[in-house]
Amino acid sequence: MLGCVGASKWRMEEGYLPVNSYDTGKVFHNLRDAYLDYGSPQGGHLKVVMVDGLLMATQTDIPWREDLFRGWHFYDASQSMEMQRIGKEVVVPFQKTPWCFHDNGATNMATYYGDYELFLKEYFPKIQQLSTSKGENISELKNKFKQLKEMLDGMLENGDREACLNVCQASVFEEFMDCREYFLIAYIEKAEVQNHTIH
Repeated sequence: MLGCVGASKWRMEEGYLPVNSYDTGKVFHNLRDAYLDYGSPQGGHLKVVMVDGLLMATQTDIPWREDLFRGWHFYDASQSMEMQRIGKEVVVPFQKTPWCFHDNGATNMATYYGDYELFLKEYFPKIQQLSTSKGENISELKNKFKQLKEMLDGMLENGDREACLNVCQASVFEEFMDCREYFLIAYIEKAEVQNHTIH
């Protein structure tokens, strides 16, 4: 299976989510830093452990794990694992310039952490047991993320674009898709105010 962006190794033990493990490939997209270049193999392709779902081209078709994942999350990570289970390689090819434009948008995160637990249980049971033994509470994470969104909504409603930008640029939040969307909204509103003031 081939993709344009992927991860050369899993970093689950370090607390990375699959999407934050990407370190290979290139893509244009409609978020901040509109050109992502993780580095590309010089000619040929590089074997990876997973590719992002923005492009997944297969030579061999296998069933999707619809018994595990029915929503948006983890289908790409799961299919990458299933390919390797049957002895197939997952690769990112050399791209002089990106082959794809990824039209991103904020995703409904309601089932994300539950699906993450399913993913770990199926493919990384030792890590799943470790995270459970550490007492990580998925519903607590959901509540914290909900509180963050409510705080960002309040900042935008009150016209406090600078505060919203500062929160979204914090390294701990900048990888969350929703934060990127809030960043863009605040950035555009700030630019509109500045341009209106100038004219």
